[in-house]
Amino acid sequence: MAERRSSGPYIWVTWLTKLLVGENSCEWAGWFKAQHEGWSWQKVPSDFDHATWHLEHTALMGRVTDELEAEGKAVSIENQNSFTLQGRTAALGGKPDLITVYEGVGTIIEAKTGAPSPAHHAQAMIYMYAVPKSLPQL
Repeated sequence: MAERRSSGPYIWVTWLTKLLVGENSCEWAGWFKAQHEGWSWQKVPSDFDHATWHLEHTALMGRVTDELEAEGKAVSIENQNSFTLQGRTAALGGKPDLITVYEGVGTIIEAKTGAPSPAHHAQAMIYMYAVPKSLPQL
């Protein structure tokens, strides 16, 4: 049996975005993940090639970071950008790929290797809302 989260509901940004833009319509799946510890239930096996995706994403992140730093911008990457925004009824968590700060202006960049998706736009918009509230140093 899946174990309930003791700290209350927790929602990862990417669980939410596909629901918001209509790419996914199963609200129950999002509710279930938000309510239960991820390690406590069995997942359906996936044929997604994680190794190739990680290699491509890492290479893209490196290229984009190099370009931004060449422009003189300070860049923070993935885990440095990790946040949890506690709301009244749930916590929202995320990890923007890159955040730059240059001349007092912050920019959030989501580096995508696959086909563009409306969910990617929603993801960036949620980050634009949540990052200033949860990572005021950025």
